[in-house]
Amino acid sequence: MCAQAAMCELSVLPDTLCALRGLCMLDVSRNGLTKLPNGFSRSPLRELKVSHNRLAFLPISLGTCSELRVVDATHNAITTFPDELCRLTKLEKLLLHHNKIAVLQKSASSLKMREHSLKEIDLSHNELQ
Repeated sequence: MCAQAAMCELSVLPDTLCALRGLCMLDVSRNGLTKLPNGFSRSPLRELKVSHNRLAFLPISLGTCSELRVVDATHNAITTFPDELCRLTKLEKLLLHHNKIAVLQKSASSLKMREHSLKEIDLSHNELQ
């Protein structure tokens, strides 16, 4: 099941959205979201598109979405690298450009060790030094 609600002027997502069994793709790009529900625990989600919102962070529960392959959180206000994404062994594409990330934690280096699955990572246009 795919849920697409891009450009719908959403400011909040209901927690029940995360509980949808069989949700494999969620696209809520280009809304006014400031946070995502933290109920993605063990979701079959494979693709998450949350670009062009006002997110300051990604929920910790994303780290339990073992099938997650694509995360597009570009053009937000994310300030810290989401460590929980380092646990995702099937992650192929991680797009975090145009955010406010200033520091990468040591856990981010584990992404490089998994080059066999991770094909693209983009952290450009952040505040990294």
